[in-house]
Amino acid sequence: MSIELPAMVTSDDDDNTAAFYKRTLELEEVGPDTYLSVDLWRPKGNRGVFGGQVIGQALAAAGKTVGGGFR
Repeated sequence: MSIELPAMVTSDDDDNTAAFYKRTLELEEVGPDTYLSVDLWRPKGNRGVFGGQVIGQALAAAGKTVGGGFR
């Protein structure tokens, strides 16, 4: 599965930064229109995950479930 990087990541960015964005938004397809997070970042000392990542993954999954005319 190919992951598209956000527009803010350019080829001039550090390789580690690009890898972080790919890993952060990576999803595994487990069924039709069903995706599972591959990696959820949990801030040290916190009891939950980073909400911005969850929203980003939800938007990435939503984009994969609609036809090209709606993107």
